[in-house]
Amino acid sequence: KRFSGHAHAMGTVPDAEEVDRLDTDALNYRLLDTHERALRTDEQVASALGFSPFSLKDTEELFLPREIDIKGYCDVRNHVLTAWQREKWKGKVLTRSECARKISSRSVGLVNYAWAYLTTFGYINLGISEELRQTAGFSPIEPSRGTVVVIGAGLAGLACARHLTALGHPVVVLEGRHRPGGRVHTKVLSGTHEGREVQGAAELGGSVLYGGDYGPLVTLVDQMGGNRQVLNPNTVMYDWQGGKVSERIDGEAYGVYNAVEERLEAIGGTDEFQNLEDVSRGMAFEQQWQREFGGRSWDAAKRKPRGIELRDRLVNWQIAHLEFAHAQCVSELSLKHAEQDDNYNLKGDHFLVEGGNKTFVEGLAKDLNILYGHKVTEIEYSAETGVNVTAEVIPEENDKFEEREVVKFTQAIACVVTVPVGVLKRGVIEFKPPLTKRKQNAIDEIGFGVLNKCILLFPSRFWTEETFGFVNDGDWDEQRGCHFLFHSYEYVAGAPVLLALSSGKAARNFETQTKEEVKEKMMERLRLIYRKKNIVVPEPLAFETTNWGLDPFAYGCYSSLVVGSKGETCDVLREDLCRRVFFAGEATYKEYIATMHGAFLSGLRAAGIIHTLYSGYGEGQKAAFNDDENRRKVDACFSRPDLEFGCFKVRKGSGKFGDKALVQVRLPAEDNMSGPIHKMVVIPEAIVTELVNVDGNKEGIKYLVKTGRLKTKGEDKSHSQTILEFMDSLGDE
Repeated sequence: KRFSGHAHAMGTVPDAEEVDRLDTDALNYRLLDTHERALRTDEQVASALGFSPFSLKDTEELFLPREIDIKGYCDVRNHVLTAWQREKWKGKVLTRSECARKISSRSVGLVNYAWAYLTTFGYINLGISEELRQTAGFSPIEPSRGTVVVIGAGLAGLACARHLTALGHPVVVLEGRHRPGGRVHTKVLSGTHEGREVQGAAELGGSVLYGGDYGPLVTLVDQMGGNRQVLNPNTVMYDWQGGKVSERIDGEAYGVYNAVEERLEAIGGTDEFQNLEDVSRGMAFEQQWQREFGGRSWDAAKRKPRGIELRDRLVNWQIAHLEFAHAQCVSELSLKHAEQDDNYNLKGDHFLVEGGNKTFVEGLAKDLNILYGHKVTEIEYSAETGVNVTAEVIPEENDKFEEREVVKFTQAIACVVTVPVGVLKRGVIEFKPPLTKRKQNAIDEIGFGVLNKCILLFPSRFWTEETFGFVNDGDWDEQRGCHFLFHSYEYVAGAPVLLALSSGKAARNFETQTKEEVKEKMMERLRLIYRKKNIVVPEPLAFETTNWGLDPFAYGCYSSLVVGSKGETCDVLREDLCRRVFFAGEATYKEYIATMHGAFLSGLRAAGIIHTLYSGYGEGQKAAFNDDENRRKVDACFSRPDLEFGCFKVRKGSGKFGDKALVQVRLPAEDNMSGPIHKMVVIPEAIVTELVNVDGNKEGIKYLVKTGRLKTKGEDKSHSQTILEFMDSLGDE
């Protein structure tokens, strides 16, 4: 857990019984025929890349025809993913014919669908090699010629803009800063020692690449021929007096922490709390701690002998690490939902990139139409006329009293908002019309906290470990996260660079101090540790500290699920407005929330959706598989809904239907051989207002059924004529 940027276990050693089971599985695998082995491998690759091997993503439901053989398609899709996984590091386009070579001739049509979907949504043929920069010639569909405005040049914005450009769309990126990368920022520190200049790269923002060979950012590094180093999984611990903590005591403390954590995981199935939605992880941890140790509270640790106190403070160090993982105080994290992404983790080693993450950030930004110093202040959107975006131009030498130029970008077909949640929470961008209550509630509910760093450049290396932890004394909550974890970035920096992390309340307090004060606290800890080793800690040649909570283009580091939010909150954040304004960023990707690869993948997803909707594919393409005239009317009617949320699309009525609305409901498939079921119903607008505020798809469907407006089973022919008249009144072609 100490090395995952999201506090997830690195794995466990199997016991004898588990080894026997694994041996049996291996024997059974060897007995499978070649075809079955290939299927097993393909399914494993699909799972590792975030797919369910046997069902569709929601974007596949948007893209594929309704009548597709889902089981056959999934088998073929999994195979195509495996083919790309083997070749992706080369930076070459994987063609349809290459995918089809080992597929039965009966499945060639499915290969075309799988290849088209995976290319459109960036799961294959993704990268920044020269060949992959222009995949428009390989795109299965013609792009719209209208401009897409991407707001923000962080990883989500760069991924979205790069992919839309590769697919043939005109794109302009508006970025308030005067650099790309957003919360991924590599800064070069420099100083002079004995007449020679010393320079080293420092990662001020996101730094670690997760997911081993399955990580999409790792793919970019490999295609560029970059070097990466596995992050050392061993942490040496030092106490507040600078003494090295024995492995025995450290192990005991880790065991205690895990014992309490296991209790927390079990609480979900009990009635210990009346409403788990209102319980923080911190509250539950303290309660379970006291039960584990006979009522002894946290504060009692200060009055115990040093051995027990040290163990307790080591447990407290683990909590500081949990707060680092979520950039949030444990007292605010949701007990029930904060770890909802555990099941989606990309498996594999964690890496640091030689030269820093600027290597792939600059590669993504290369040749894109990015306007730096353009801070977006207003987004005006309409289903009929498109999107107008207003921005103010910020000079590189920013004079806050200078009157700024205001520019407008009009009649874009769509825009993609990739700014951090912290910016949305502050209301920096005005939306016209205003955001829906559902969207605004999600912005208000999700957490967005702070993690800060202090980075020192030294004339030479004096530290003896790649990674080490410091156990703080002082106030139990306020101080535990102060410079609690140190990383050597010598490999990344190309020079002796040491980084210290601060989390929780300590990270927030960080921002009330001067840079010099923050640096001195880090130096105090280093002197304590190395004085006992008779090593003199030299003065740094240069240093940098972060203040992400005060950054006007971020107001924090990354998202978390605090009390009052859950995974579905991320789903609401990603919902578009009138199919004109789309949202991307790590907060919109619940499976990989708070990660760089989550931000990157969310940008690709937004690009794929726009390409599908604005190229005449998607819903319009599905109609070509059915000659029924009424089906064509339905597709035309809902190709530009007035409102879309969850599994619901809404068209507002006119004329005699002026106070009503037509709602299309996407129900889940009844089996793996059929696609999702779509039902329609005409209801009063007042019921739509209530429906928007219902929490989640399941509850929304239940609400419509309960009101007698929707039948989920069978065909309700009594409403068919009314629905047709409603669609005719809209005049859609």
